[in-house]
Amino acid sequence: MASVIPFPYAGAQPVGSLLARLGVLESIESADETVMETVASEEQRVLAAIAATPAGDHRDIEHKLAALLRRAEANEGMLDDNGVALLASSLADLRHLTGERAFG
Repeated sequence: MASVIPFPYAGAQPVGSLLARLGVLESIESADETVMETVASEEQRVLAAIAATPAGDHRDIEHKLAALLRRAEANEGMLDDNGVALLASSLADLRHLTGERAFG
């Protein structure tokens, strides 16, 4: 792959589309450092968009958490700011869909 085409996010994409895009980005491998830097940057944009997009159903939450687990496993169990935001977003989505009151 010679280049990575930026994907429009701006809240217009459903969680499923964003997660599919993240999966594509996670599968890209290249010896070209410029390509991989672009991919990493794009992954961060997608993760931020996923965290900012409310889940439509429990399946979206499941997929958000699966993406979070993949990220944590790839980073030796560590979560970056986008990972923490994704976890918080997933918890808020779960509470919203189940009608639970937030506790903190």
